[in-house]
Amino acid sequence: MNPSQNGTPPLHLRTPIALSTCLALAVGLDLALVWGRPGLWAGADLVPHLHLIDAVRQGTWLPNVYAPMYHWLGALFAPWAGPTAYPKAVAIFGALVLLAGFRSFQQAARLPDASLAIFALSPYVLSLARNFPRVEALGYGLLLFGLSAVLRRRHALLALLLGLTFYVHTASALLFGLAAGTLALASRDPKALLALAVGSLGAVPLVLAHTEAGCTIPEAMLFSRGGYSLSMTETRILPRNWPWILPLAGPIALVAAVAGAGILWRCRRPLAVLCAVLVLLYLNNLWLAPFGQRTLVTLLRGLSVLAIPVAVAAGVWAAGSKRRLWGVLCACSVWALVSVPWVIPHSGFNRPIHPTEHVGVQVSRCSFTWKTPRKYQTRSQANRNPGSARRIPGVRSPR
Repeated sequence: MNPSQNGTPPLHLRTPIALSTCLALAVGLDLALVWGRPGLWAGADLVPHLHLIDAVRQGTWLPNVYAPMYHWLGALFAPWAGPTAYPKAVAIFGALVLLAGFRSFQQAARLPDASLAIFALSPYVLSLARNFPRVEALGYGLLLFGLSAVLRRRHALLALLLGLTFYVHTASALLFGLAAGTLALASRDPKALLALAVGSLGAVPLVLAHTEAGCTIPEAMLFSRGGYSLSMTETRILPRNWPWILPLAGPIALVAAVAGAGILWRCRRPLAVLCAVLVLLYLNNLWLAPFGQRTLVTLLRGLSVLAIPVAVAAGVWAAGSKRRLWGVLCACSVWALVSVPWVIPHSGFNRPIHPTEHVGVQVSRCSFTWKTPRKYQTRSQANRNPGSARRIPGVRSPR
């Protein structure tokens, strides 16, 4: 990328000292968020995940329509690591895979190191390590590796990554297809589109197994009640903690992204198109509202999607000068540190989870809804988790 040919100053693409410092800070904050509290603090939907891990251990290889990799690995490693250590280890692993995926994408796209630093320090990206199980961190990491494969024209790898993502996180696989397909079209790469079509066949065994068990195809792809597609009569466009959306998105990065959008459009048109599509997807509940529909990619939960185009455009702008680069990265670092005690706790509901709490939980076979034993249905917990808390029967999970 040489923006000077397009009337913009050349970018400082490689800033190893700044990048290493920001990555070290981000990984340190991830570790603090995961291991900073004794015991297991997590979202309420970790309980059915623990139940499904136990079901796999007992011989049911596909107990639910949720993407099964988390449960398969849990059946292998949770007995050895323990029910508390396994979710924490996966959270750290997911955070590292996410950063490695963006690094691969950033290098393939010839983006500045500043883009990765800004992405790593995004408060909502950091929050993924806090709100267990947040399996989408692994899914988005695979997505970013897939975007790198599109740019490097490694089509066999692209197909393999998409097929694997269906087993890690269904929504990430759907986003993978949309993002990689957009980039392939913008790059005029028909072989990448063919690779995506081949990779999507990886979902066929899962769909066939679920339909054989009596589930419908929408249920198998998590688009039924209890999945990703919702009616406006059941939910609201803005979450109740909507004032925290801007702080979690990172206001410094957002301002830099707006400033860098024009530069990105002039110097790397395919990437600009990809970023525009991701921003449009992030806003999907606003343009779906007239149709009485919405998805679980809410203005809060969708911040993990928005973080990608924000980091791309903000990094391009910040890399325009050394002074601007260090100013933006220092400001983002300070905001990340401030966010850990004051902002990130508002990214999702956490409560103590007892390792045996999943005993007696009933999880639906064809939707990610569950019933919780009455002894765990306390009024205080319901009051602390408005909007996505326990509904009997069942809880809808946004994971």
